[in-house]
Amino acid sequence: MLIWDKMSSHKADSRNFKELELYGFNFSYKPVDFTCDLEDKKILETLESRRNNIENFSVLFRRIVAKVARPLLYPGSSYFLRWILSSSLLQGRIKLLSSHFGNIFRYKICTFDGNFIDCIFVDRRGTPNGNRLIVCCEGNASFYEHSCATCFVQEDFSLVGYNRPGYGCSSGLPSAASDTNALISILYFCTFHLNWSLADVFLYCWSIGAVSATGGAAFFQKELGGLILDAPFDDVILLAQARMPACLSNFTAKVIKENFDFDIPNRLLQFRGPIKIIRRLRDEVMSSQLNILSSNRTNFLIAKFISKLFPDFTSESAILEVLERPLPHPITEELPSPWKERLSEVKQILNQRDIAPPHRYIGRSWTDEGKTNFLVSIIHLFVKDVNMSHCQPLTSLHCIFDQLLRGY
Repeated sequence: MLIWDKMSSHKADSRNFKELELYGFNFSYKPVDFTCDLEDKKILETLESRRNNIENFSVLFRRIVAKVARPLLYPGSSYFLRWILSSSLLQGRIKLLSSHFGNIFRYKICTFDGNFIDCIFVDRRGTPNGNRLIVCCEGNASFYEHSCATCFVQEDFSLVGYNRPGYGCSSGLPSAASDTNALISILYFCTFHLNWSLADVFLYCWSIGAVSATGGAAFFQKELGGLILDAPFDDVILLAQARMPACLSNFTAKVIKENFDFDIPNRLLQFRGPIKIIRRLRDEVMSSQLNILSSNRTNFLIAKFISKLFPDFTSESAILEVLERPLPHPITEELPSPWKERLSEVKQILNQRDIAPPHRYIGRSWTDEGKTNFLVSIIHLFVKDVNMSHCQPLTSLHCIFDQLLRGY
């Protein structure tokens, strides 16, 4: 019997649906599997304020944002690129669904702001690593069909991948608000539909995926298992200005500030679980000056985050000075005994999720002697250097993931 005949008959079951998904079909006709009816006033008020800000601008300004700025910042949402990649995405999706048939499921999620998200779930529960769920937040030109987190699947972790609003088969337009709302809806889907505990859910994000990942982590604060940020940035303004004509520098800054103010450092500060930031030493995309490590915007995110986390201990400039070069190997064993005790104290505080940052009392009475080596040890708690370019896929994250499970 043909699969279409099975679907039309009263004998249709969930396996028939999975067989049908091995073929291409119009995603808009797929039934919704989960609707997030969250009505968080704080988020809705933020959405409304952003909408009002945009409506105050001229028609010309809004058209520039819609037709120029957003496609440049989110190229995967442009009609032309979606058309070019449509066949590749279909083939990638079919390969993904067929290679994990029986353990992979495709879902349609309705977010609380009305977008429909195309989402896949690879269920590895029962394997050594499968009882941990990785939710992957893609970059600005990547899709779950060709995910940056395939190494997790290869290492038998359970995985949720999705296309942000406006990407692939997902509806809507990408923005800091819609991306964050999509992730929050997916995390509720993982909890209520897939029956995962948030303590076993970890977020992995690549590049601009840090916007939604830090927003989702800040929303749930201390409930998630952990957060991995791969090649993130602090602010997209300088990166955009470096790639635009100098005469448009001020206008570029205005467009981004008013419409794409991601505020990643402050979002990151609100999350109380374990955090690991992957800094790519040959990152040509996150560097405003090619082949100059000190211009890597990941450095600035690290510096802003740690200096705000421990405001009485260190400063942005001190951290940036350390990050001008690849991090030396951890030298915890070489620290004098008092500094070892202080490092243990810091780890203990970071592992207590009920203590809200910033931790102002850390370092308030410490002398400057030995602070530099101690600062390197503090940075190592959050940062992992890899000698890779921006788009080079990671072969394994097992070591980093183990560190997250152990805490600080």
